[in-house]
Amino acid sequence: MTLRTRDKTSADQKKAELERRYAMGIYDPWTDAAPDDSLLVSEAVQRFINGRERNGLRPKSVQGYIETLGAFNRTLPPGFQIRMVESGTVRGFVGRSNLSPTSKNSYYRRLKTFFSWCIDEGVVRQNPMSTIIQPKAPRKVISYLTKDEFELLIRAIEADIVLKGKHIGPNQVRWLIDLIKVAVGTGLRRGELLNLRWDSVDLTKRAIDVTTSAEFQTKSGHERTVFMAGVALATIERLETERTSERSEYVFTSTTGGKLSPGYVSKRFRYYRRLADLPDHIHFHSLRHTYASWLVLAGVDLYRVQELMGLSTVQLVMRYAHLA
Repeated sequence: MTLRTRDKTSADQKKAELERRYAMGIYDPWTDAAPDDSLLVSEAVQRFINGRERNGLRPKSVQGYIETLGAFNRTLPPGFQIRMVESGTVRGFVGRSNLSPTSKNSYYRRLKTFFSWCIDEGVVRQNPMSTIIQPKAPRKVISYLTKDEFELLIRAIEADIVLKGKHIGPNQVRWLIDLIKVAVGTGLRRGELLNLRWDSVDLTKRAIDVTTSAEFQTKSGHERTVFMAGVALATIERLETERTSERSEYVFTSTTGGKLSPGYVSKRFRYYRRLADLPDHIHFHSLRHTYASWLVLAGVDLYRVQELMGLSTVQLVMRYAHLA
């Protein structure tokens, strides 16, 4: 067995470390390869990220790991080896006073996943996260619109069209009204709405298939069917009759027929939220919470709400339990 060292001193040190691990019962020279103690934190992070990308993790989630693990690595000396990371180092990083409780909780969860992977891959023998207590995340307040607030928001957009007259065409913001109505009536996420294609809409069955494609991946990776009724169904039916050609495959488009950008949608929503004098905590994603909240208030079973919304765990739908 090679110890993969460059000189006798390093070899002696590594031999002593392996003997210590053998005495502790965490290393067997007959079955275990000598651990690669020279692996840098940056190298381990890159291997982890590459594996997550190969396994199809959502780009947004991958980016979260890149930012967290990159920030952690930057707090360490250059060329720091992964085996040298101790619990105190991680605890100091996660517990920094300039981090919000939400960030502390997110950093903890990502680092825990990373070091669990390190253990599984044999990158480290001892998990530095084992003695760290997970920071408590603040309880999220579910922000949703009452039916009066929903009507107020729609009227604010319509009034703006009238007041600005020739300076703004009806179609320049009409798409936002349509988007809001379908969001409240289906619970679709912003990304699901903006990537909704006509071939995923079945007006006969009054259903929308939320699917993963080469350009878009659902949040949980799961596909589902959402049924339409009321204002959402009426809006989609009207949009279908107004289609003048097959040139746009997307249900919701800009005034030029192109695909809407998430940032622009959120920006326009915030503008009209302010015009309607609605609370600052109301944002576009609140429309999804509105859908769930209205269902629960109408007596729909929580497990059915979980299914309709495509939530991965029952804990997520329990946020609406107080409305039941």
